Amino acid sequence: MWHLEASPHDADTVYAGVEDAALFKSTDGGRSWKELAGLRGHGGGEKWMPGAGGMGLHSQYIPDPEGEVGHCVHRLAMHPSRPEVLYMQKHWDVMRSDDGGALWHKISGNLPSDFGFPIAVHAHEPDTVYVIPLKSDAERYPPDAKLRVYRSRKGGNS
Repeated sequence: MWHLEASPHDADTVYAGVEDAALFKSTDGGRSWKELAGLRGHGGGEKWMPGAGGMGLHSQYIPDPEGEVGHCVHRLAMHPSRPEVLYMQKHWDVMRSDDGGALWHKISGNLPSDFGFPIAVHAHEPDTVYVIPLKSDAERYPPDAKLRVYRSRKGGNS
């Protein structure tokens, strides 16, 4: 299991992301689970491959960096008041979508690195986003070996 996430609207609904690229949903607080067929039924699953932390690759190494398959997503975040605005920490990009994930653009800006794992949205401020950059995928510690949390109050625009 890679990640558990509770529904922001229903305390009994929980989602679980697991390897080999599957998503499960529980509507009874985790007592029983049902697979959501979207990932395995996607049709491109045979192109997915395990990376060092999940199913995917760094997009610069795939033939089509804009391709639908091959991106190593580390974490998605959103604020419940604006579910159409999504934030993503990929293997080498920090990104935002303003249309529910149809189109994405980079918001890495002046971060010392755009590699990392955590990304979070402030509980009461939907435009405030936090990330913790790491030096690289080979050197998984903060730049200059100093842990810092970076914050944008403009949805990643600065």
